[in-house]
Amino acid sequence: LISLFNEQFYKKLEGGILENFGRLLSYELKIFVYPTVDEETNEIITADKIKMRPEVQKLYEFLYDRGAIRGVADYDEEILRSSVIDGKKAPGLIAIEKVRNGDPTWENLVPDTVAEMIKERGLYGYSEHVQGNGSDAQAQDTGPFWDSTSGTFISYLED
Repeated sequence: LISLFNEQFYKKLEGGILENFGRLLSYELKIFVYPTVDEETNEIITADKIKMRPEVQKLYEFLYDRGAIRGVADYDEEILRSSVIDGKKAPGLIAIEKVRNGDPTWENLVPDTVAEMIKERGLYGYSEHVQGNGSDAQAQDTGPFWDSTSGTFISYLED
């Protein structure tokens, strides 16, 4: 969520971050925020508790108060506090690891539209020439985007 409020990703828009959120609001988009755990304090951070950088905090509060950002209240705290589920890594982490290691079986772990985006945008170090040879690659740092096919706002930055 914090990456959605990173102004550097909206430099190509004349109105910057305000234009971006203005466009999203014109479609009555709702951003549902699943809680996370603060690694330093071990505190659960929900949509109503999150702190943004001071220069975008008021924008976040406006969007939250307006209902454009909503917290997910029904979550499993045990799963939330761990990247391991039933002694196994979470599927999303496994898929990312496989992409980075050039293992083509990662495609079986994600929806087709997600696989297409990863390939098209070279996310998580994907490139056709490293797939299948076990080569390590660096993740590409680019901003979040709206996927009109799936109707989802996707952020692929890792915090």
